[in-house]
Amino acid sequence: MTVRMETHEDQPMLVNQKKKEHYNSCVSFFKEKFDLKTIDAHGFLLGARREIPTQVAKIFQSLGFPKTIFEKIAVSAVKEFCRILHNHLCSSNLIS
Repeated sequence: MTVRMETHEDQPMLVNQKKKEHYNSCVSFFKEKFDLKTIDAHGFLLGARREIPTQVAKIFQSLGFPKTIFEKIAVSAVKEFCRILHNHLCSSNLIS
């Protein structure tokens, strides 16, 4: 998970591009290890208010995910963000 502030409307496409560049190097390893034919890497931007950008929704729909998955993913991402934030704020490295 990467946490970013929302800055502009092209950000979902840029996040997808950056994550693809990062994770595409792992594709051949997982294809071979699990005998898979194809793997696609996607980066998804989720809004802090449990919003899913239109571009992300279109990708999910093209992959055949049901619309109910959006709520589950968004809630899960917000929970994980809170866990990460808590760990950073309560880290012994930050306490002087």
